[in-house]
Amino acid sequence: MIFVMKPMLKVDHMALIMDGNRRYAKNLNLQQSQGHLNGFNKLLEILEFGSLVGLKVITIFAFSLLNFSRTRKEISDLLNLFVDPSGPKSQLEELCERIGCRIRFCGDFSFLGQDIKQILNDVQSKTNHYNKMTLNLCASYGGRNEIINALNKFNPKNDTNSSDVKSLKEQYYRNLYTGDFTPPNLLIRTSGESRLSDFLIYQVI
Repeated sequence: MIFVMKPMLKVDHMALIMDGNRRYAKNLNLQQSQGHLNGFNKLLEILEFGSLVGLKVITIFAFSLLNFSRTRKEISDLLNLFVDPSGPKSQLEELCERIGCRIRFCGDFSFLGQDIKQILNDVQSKTNHYNKMTLNLCASYGGRNEIINALNKFNPKNDTNSSDVKSLKEQYYRNLYTGDFTPPNLLIRTSGESRLSDFLIYQVI
């Protein structure tokens, strides 16, 4: 079925808000950590599918700045999915090696500890030479924060066509976390809700 669909798909960049993990765990009387682990496993399935249908970029809303208001244990459980070497992170790295997927972490890392930042940088460096697909993992991320961050980097004087509105917009866009890629063709929220929750609000609106 996947190979029948492939010629029909025109999506190069897919974005996903992966929420509903806590509700999933609650409905099945599971620990919240198990719900997050299930969501991580779904991420692996999505990457596998994306490689088969020829997606070039997948951007995932993994951890919001607002998530820092959750309990310390839940924050630890969420971050450990991506930083614990004995956890599922190794499965993600193995899959990325097999399908040629580069990992990029997007977000405001000033909220993260130095040890976590180092691990994220190591993962990026380890996968940086893969070129078949890119996975943007938005962690410690907020869309408004991204817009402000891009605005702080924006300098119209760097553009020789600084009087041209289109040129200025393009220069500003390049300062976004996903500025190296075209905007998403498709945005999916896994819980079925119809709201962006501060995710890629410049890119998709």
